[in-house]
Order: sequence, then structure tokens, then C-alpha cells
Amino acid sequence: MFNNKMAKLLVLITLLLVLFFSGCQGKIDQASDETVFYSADLVYDTSVYKNDKDNSVKYLYVTVLGGGEYTLADVKSDRHGSDDFEAVVDVVFQEGNSEGPVAGYFGFGMKDSNATMEIRGATSRFAGQKSFKVRLNRKMSPWKEIYTVNLNKQPYDLIRVRNKLSFDYLEIIQNITSIRTQFVNLFVKDLSENNQETTFIDYGLFTLVEQPNRMFLRTRGLDIHGHMYKAEFFEFHRYEDSLRVQDDPEYNEYTFEEILSIRGEEDHYKLISMLDDVNNYEIPINLVIDKHFNRNNYLTWLAVNILFENIDTNSQNFFLYSPSNNNTWYFVPWDYDGTWGFYNQIGTTREERRPPWKIGVSNYWGVVLHRRFLQEPGNVQALQDKMQLLLDTIITEERTITFLKSYYPIVSKFVNQLPDSEHMKEEYFETEFWRITNEPQNNFDKFIKAKENPMPIFLGIPYSRDDKLVFRWSESFDLQGDVILYDFQVSDSPDFMNIVVEQIGLDITEISIEPLEADKYYWRVTVRDDQENTQTAFDIYRDEEGLRFFGVRTFTVN
Repeated sequence: MFNNKMAKLLVLITLLLVLFFSGCQGKIDQASDETVFYSADLVYDTSVYKNDKDNSVKYLYVTVLGGGEYTLADVKSDRHGSDDFEAVVDVVFQEGNSEGPVAGYFGFGMKDSNATMEIRGATSRFAGQKSFKVRLNRKMSPWKEIYTVNLNKQPYDLIRVRNKLSFDYLEIIQNITSIRTQFVNLFVKDLSENNQETTFIDYGLFTLVEQPNRMFLRTRGLDIHGHMYKAEFFEFHRYEDSLRVQDDPEYNEYTFEEILSIRGEEDHYKLISMLDDVNNYEIPINLVIDKHFNRNNYLTWLAVNILFENIDTNSQNFFLYSPSNNNTWYFVPWDYDGTWGFYNQIGTTREERRPPWKIGVSNYWGVVLHRRFLQEPGNVQALQDKMQLLLDTIITEERTITFLKSYYPIVSKFVNQLPDSEHMKEEYFETEFWRITNEPQNNFDKFIKAKENPMPIFLGIPYSRDDKLVFRWSESFDLQGDVILYDFQVSDSPDFMNIVVEQIGLDITEISIEPLEADKYYWRVTVRDDQENTQTAFDIYRDEEGLRFFGVRTFTVN
């Protein structure tokens, strides 16, 4: 039989073999005989931003050509995105000035297509003004070292600067990449319809947003042969049925990309190795982080998201990048138009439709990686320290005002003229524009307060057992170690004005009740600690009118 010393030696040999064959960096801590992993901080060539002019506008001209399968009207149709409809049109893409395309600028004098154009965005595709994606012909030289030109209208942002402000900040924050952004005045000439336009039509103000891809990596001196994935709906589960290696007979690229879009090398062994460890609760999560991620990059990404209040980053709106010569994964930011107080903009009611758990760390509690990391003592404090450092040194109110002052002459001009004035709330613009200057500090304060609350839970599906109705829910967690209790309620309405069954102060995560009369019911569990801090479940019930009720599920008794 192995004694303890021999068993420990075997573990060390195994880890060293893993390090040798995987390319991970690690060393043996002589004091503890444990393997310590370390990874290089994300350092890249920031000169890519040197020509950015935040207080300028680029004039872009797009001519939509005829003779294709679709027209510009098809591109802008709300049908786009359905399973059987994907409208793409051939275009001539040109740069110029306020008067038109200019000799010596990109695309001048071209008559044949040098690009394609399609609509872009998820919910924004249904707005009155659309966002577009222009893909330049790869056989030609890129424009400004860009082949994919994302033109974001950001129709729901009343001040049209939240995305740009975020990425301009990310340019000066260490351990994380940013995205090049540029204000653009877009003009479009439509030759795809019978009544062909003879002049360019002003489409107003857009923000150009660089696409993370191989060109993105190249311009930053990063590894173009590395791995890169875009999170579509990715909570760091193992997803055995969908995420498979290419030589697996059941590998299906379509189902794979429902979770992660493949933007780099198509060798998925490294990704799956990371997910195996993330979901292996026998491996301490701090070891998993140090083996597969860069701690500084990870903490910076989380800190920036919370300070900027980018709540839609728990399962989407980020990329994962890993160089080909090691096993480290880095978070790459993406899509920050819903930030800087977006959900409580003046004149809107979005704050009322925001789940209470989407504040601070509880917003990430449904994701395996983040939940395991934040449960470990000391890691929440490390995140808080990172946020405080950024607030003290970089993300200051004074710097935010400086950024906003540089944007103001541009954005205020477009707000007050067609076509943007037709779709923007001019009466709110001035107040909203300057209101956001202290949002990062406000979000930090909300983070401090919210971490006192228990973490959100998932509600199960009720079922019958021994002639009783059984309800189950997941276990909550309290960062301070406070005692957790559960208040269980059943109602005949989603607003819980009439309580049918109630059990208060439960210390268990399952309850059985007597059978109910045939009807439709609603149930919820409110989590509270012994300091009377509360939390809801992740679940959301939406009624026929679209009204949402947080922490509520429905069930029917026949």
C-alpha cells in the first residue's frame, strides 16, 4: 500500500507531467510541497490606439448595389434573425468628408462591391434606427486595419456615449484589452430598389466598434494562432452534449456555437480541459484560477463590469482568448452600451424591470466559475481592492468629465438634427449626459451594500410524492457566514396579494404541502439572513402583458 509520502510524490509527478505536456507554467513550493501555477499578465501593444481621436467624426459612405437576392429594405426588416432569413447585400464602402467620398480615401472611385452589409445586434435590431455590420473584402487591404466594421446606433442609450466611454477607459487600464471605437456619420445610397436613390441619405451618428478577431490580435501583437471564443450563452458548465472536440464522432459545430462562437483555432482540447477543472469540485478553485486563468485579468474584468454596471456579462458579451503556447485564458471585454446608469436613465422605467440580484457579485452567482471563486474566503475582498484601486487611480469623476467634454460637441450636434432627433429624447439629453459622471462610485457603493445579502437561488419544478406537493430549491450562500433562512409562499396571483400557503423561517431547501384545489398557482422563496438582509430567486415569471415578477415560478394543479 502507498503511504502518505509516496502518494504525495505521485501527485507531484502527475502535476509536473501535466505542466510539461500542456505548456502551463508552474513551480513547486518547497515549504508546502504544492504546485504553484502562475501566468503572465496580459500585456499588448497599446500603440494601436495612438491615432484615435475621441473628439472627431469619420464620414463613411455605403452604396447598396442592386441585382442581389436581397435589398436594403430586407436588411432592415424585423424578420432578420429568424431561422430562414438572413439578409446580406453587396455594397461599396468608402470614406470621405461631410461633402462625400474623397479622392485618396478608402474606396474612392470604386463602382464594384468591396464589402457586404447586414444588420447587427440582438434587441437593437427592432429599434427604429438600425445598427449595421460591414464586412470588407479580404482580398483587399483593410480599412484602418479593420475588416469587420461594426456600426452601432445604440438606439436605447439616450446619450449615445456609454459604449465609447467604457472602451476609452479600458484603453488605459492594465491587464485587460480594449476595443477601438470611433464616432461615425454614416451616409447610405440605396441602388437595390426600383426607385434607386441618386444621392446619399444621412443616417446620422453611429459608433464604430472594432471586432475581436485575428486582425484584432495581430494589431496588438497577440497570438493570431491562439484560441478565441465569443460567449453566446456560456455559464462555464461542462456542456458535455454540446462542447466536444472536433474528432468526436458526435461533434456538431452548430450546437457548439450556440454556447461559444469559434473565433480562433478550432482545437477545443484546451477549452474542455479548463471546463473539466472548473467543474471538478475536488480541485480547489484558486488552483483552477491560477492554472487556467490570469488572476489580474480576471479580477480586472469583474471589477470593471461592476463599476461600469455592465450587468449583461454573466453569460454573454465577452470573449475568451488563449495564446497557443500556454494554457492561460484571458477575458476580453465586449459590448458596453448598457452601462453607466443605463437601467435608470432619466425618463425611463428600466430600473423597475431589473431583477434585484443583478447588483454586485450576485449578478455572477449563476455562473460556475464565478460562484466557486467568490465563495472562497478572500476573493471578494481581492475584487473589492481591485475596484477601489481603479477608482482611486484611473476611473475618477474628473477623468470621466474630461471624456464627456470631448464627446459633447459631436453628440449634442446630432441629437438636435435629423435623423437622430426624430428618435432621441432631446428633453432628457442634457441632464442625462452629465448625470453619469459619478456612476462608478455609485456602483461601488451598491456593491458594498449588496454583498451583505444572501446569494440568489434557483427554484425547482414542483412534483407529487405520497399524495403531497413537494417543492425544492437550491441552497443559498452568505458571504459573511450569517445564518440563512427561507420564507416559502404559494399564491393564486403572481403579485402574491393573496397567500394560499406560507411557511416562514425554514432552514431546509425542501417542503411538502397538502394537495391544492385544481388551479394555476405561483410560488416563491425569499432568502434572508439573521441580519434581515434578503434576496430572491433567479427565476422570473412574465405574464401575458409582459409584466415581470422576480423570484416567481408558476405551476398548475389539475
